[in-house]
Amino acid sequence: GAGVKKGGVGGNISGFAGEFIGVQAGTFGEYIAIAGAGGSAVAGPGGRGGSVTSSGPLPGVNKLAGEIYVKAGDGGLGLSGGGGGDIANFFNRPSQADNPTILSFVAGLGGGGISGPGGAGGGISNVLSPSKGNPDPIAPLVSGYAFNRVIAGDGGLSAGGTGGVGGAVTSVDVSASDGPIAIVSGAGGEGLLKGGTGGSVVNSTATVGGDTFAKVLVIAGAGGDAHAFIPNPLDVSPDQAQKAFGGKVGVGGIGGSINGFKQDLSISARVDLIAGNGGGTVNYGTVADPKSFVGAGGSITNTNIKGNIGNIDSAVPMGAYNDRDKDGHIDQSIADFVKDNFRISPEDALLFLPPLLDDTFGNVGIIVGSAGRIKEYEISPGTLLQLPATFALNGSLINLSARNLLSAVAGDINQIAAIQVASGIKIGSGVAPFFTPGIIGADKLPTLPGNDYLDSNGDKINEPVLDGRLVDGGLVAHKITDSLAGRIYLR
Repeated sequence: GAGVKKGGVGGNISGFAGEFIGVQAGTFGEYIAIAGAGGSAVAGPGGRGGSVTSSGPLPGVNKLAGEIYVKAGDGGLGLSGGGGGDIANFFNRPSQADNPTILSFVAGLGGGGISGPGGAGGGISNVLSPSKGNPDPIAPLVSGYAFNRVIAGDGGLSAGGTGGVGGAVTSVDVSASDGPIAIVSGAGGEGLLKGGTGGSVVNSTATVGGDTFAKVLVIAGAGGDAHAFIPNPLDVSPDQAQKAFGGKVGVGGIGGSINGFKQDLSISARVDLIAGNGGGTVNYGTVADPKSFVGAGGSITNTNIKGNIGNIDSAVPMGAYNDRDKDGHIDQSIADFVKDNFRISPEDALLFLPPLLDDTFGNVGIIVGSAGRIKEYEISPGTLLQLPATFALNGSLINLSARNLLSAVAGDINQIAAIQVASGIKIGSGVAPFFTPGIIGADKLPTLPGNDYLDSNGDKINEPVLDGRLVDGGLVAHKITDSLAGRIYLR
C-alpha cells in the first residue's frame, strides 16, 4: 500500500504449484498467478512490486490444457522508484495431449522516481513451457490475447536522476504448435541526468510449428532518453542559459541487445529481431559537436534461426510495427508500441482488442539498434527534425544463421542507419560442400529493379541513405566481414 516515508512491498507468489490431475483430459483449466503492486510514497522510496518465483503446475500427471497467465507487480512511485516484480523459475512439463493454450508472462514495470532513480523493470528468467499458442474456442480468454507473450518490465522514469534499467529476458524456452510468440525485454526509463539501459534478450529459445502461424517477434529494450542540458556554443538556439536545467548534459541510455537467441523446429517460420535503439539527448546536441552524449545502439549476436528472418514473399510488403498509420513516418517509439499493444491487462482495459501477430502487423527482418538522437531542430516553419548524432555507435550483427534474410539495417525501416559491423553471417541451408545460399535482401512488388530504397523525402533511389526508408530488403552496414551473403550495401 501507499505510505508517506516508504511504499509497501507488493505481495509475492512463491512455490505456487497447480495440481491439475482432477480435470478431464483435454479440458481447459487455467493457471493464473498475479502478484501485488508496490505502494507509492510521498517522502521516500516506492515499494517494490511482487514477484512470482519457483512456481508452476506440478510435474508428472499434469492435465493443464487452458491458459497460463503470470503477472508480476509494478513498482510504486516515490522519491526513488520501486523495482518491478520478477518472474523466475517457472516450469511446466505437461503431457503431450494437454498443452496449454496461451502463455502470458508479464513482469512488473519499474516505478517512477521523483528526485532519485527510477525503479528497475522486472525481469523474466528460467521459464520453460510448451503451448498451442492458440486459444480454445469454447474457453474464456483469461489474458485477453490470442498469442503467446513473454514481456519484461520497462524501467521507471526519473525526474531528478537516472532512469531505471529495463528488465531482461534470460533463459526462456517457450513453444507454440499453432500460433505466434512475442518475446520482449524492457525499455530503459527516461531520466533527467541519464537514461536507463534497455533490457536484453539472452540465451532464449522459441519453438514454433505450422506454416500459417509460425511467427516469432523478439524485441530488446531501447535505452532511455536524457533531458538535462547546458548551453552549447555550437547551438544557435536563443536563451539556452535561461532554459538550461540539470547542471550538466544528460547521457542517453544504452540500447538492449539480443544474444544467444534460437528459433527451433519450423523451417517456414518468420522471425523478426529488433534490438534496442540508444537513448537520445532530447534537449542538447548538434551534428558539429565533437562529443556525443547519446546512448549506443544494441547488437544482435550468436543467433540461430531454423526458418526465415522476416517474410521474403514478394507479395508481402515490409512494414514497421511502430508505424501504425503507415504514412511512411515514425509516429511511435518501439517502447510505446509494446506498451500500447502487448502490455494491456484485461482488468485494465475491458474494451481492448489485442492485435493479431501476423505479417500484416509488421514485417522487418532484422533491426539492429541505432545510436540515440540529438535534439529536434526546426528545418522549416512548423517542421521539426530530430537528427542523428555524430561520433555515436550503432549496434553490430555478429554470428547469424538462417535460411533467408529479408533485410538487416539499424534503427528502423523508415529511418534507416548502417549496422556498425556485420560478421559471421550465414544465410542458406545445408552444410558444405552441399550448402545452398539463401536470399539476402528480398524484392517486394511492385518495385522496379534497383529501386530498393527511398530517401527521406520518399523519392526512389538505388542505394541507401541515412534516415531514408526501405522499399525492398537489403543489408546495410559500415563493415562486413567473414560472411556468406547476397545483396549487400556498405555505408
